[in-house]
Amino acid sequence: MLRYDCSSADVNPIGSISKQDLRLFIKFAATHLLSESENLDDLKCEASRRDLLQKTLLDVLAAPPSAELRPLKCAAAYQTDEQEIGLTYSQLSQLGQLRLSGGRGCGPREVLANLLHKASSSALDGFDCADGDASVARRVCEKVKLFFRKYSANRHKATVLPPTYHTESYSADDNRFDLRPFLYPVDWTHQFASMDRLVEEWEAANPSR
Repeated sequence: MLRYDCSSADVNPIGSISKQDLRLFIKFAATHLLSESENLDDLKCEASRRDLLQKTLLDVLAAPPSAELRPLKCAAAYQTDEQEIGLTYSQLSQLGQLRLSGGRGCGPREVLANLLHKASSSALDGFDCADGDASVARRVCEKVKLFFRKYSANRHKATVLPPTYHTESYSADDNRFDLRPFLYPVDWTHQFASMDRLVEEWEAANPSR
């Protein structure tokens, strides 16, 4: 039995950043740090070792994120994290940062209000996929609702994770930087009803979208 379920470490060095940001770090390391000749002496490794390390990082970057709970050899059973969650990592990154925005955190309605404010002035990155005749506001609203349903159903799991190395203001590290409750109702009845009214108001003000 591992001490922290899937993690036996006492400190999680990447737990306070989103996978979106982590991918940017890996890409930077693979394309810049390992390709600049002046860094070779610092790394003290031969060119072949450098190439292997660079290839490894690029392989990690190209690998589709998956919990790998099903055999990878079974193509029919293969499922990525994004497919399973129903949200892309770009969407999760934006929603997660808004949830802890400014150190005070946004609830479901405030997260939606922030996203709709962005949508009013420009294209909303990551939320522009077509969905029949649904408006931008309704598509975004459904994504926000899905995020908070998933969040409320899984928030309690963070209470047993190892502490993370604090590197970002949106860190979700439990009992250290996210001091809010860990048990929530999954239906969010009051908040979701308020979000629906906000969508109606936004559609009335933006009839062409």
